[in-house]
Amino acid sequence: MIFEKDAKYTVSFIGDADLKPTITILKRTSKTVTILNTGKQEQRCKIHTYNGEEYLLPYGSYSMAPSVQSKRVEKVKTEVTAKAQPKVKLWITR
Repeated sequence: MIFEKDAKYTVSFIGDADLKPTITILKRTSKTVTILNTGKQEQRCKIHTYNGEEYLLPYGSYSMAPSVQSKRVEKVKTEVTAKAQPKVKLWITR
């Protein structure tokens, strides 16, 4: 899988599995992505590949660094609501 523009992905931490912030991909090139992290700051990250899957290390490369994998795309629910049609009353005068 690859990172897609305007998609949201979940960051995973080794030390705290309950902490799940998200990042948004703003731009993508073949080697880097520009992300918007939870602090609303833009950041450019190098894309790494492992077993055909892309991943990012947005907070550095160390033994317990959090990672973002392309397969962890956040599912965004889109609700389709029916638009209320306005009721039209016709008044006929004679």
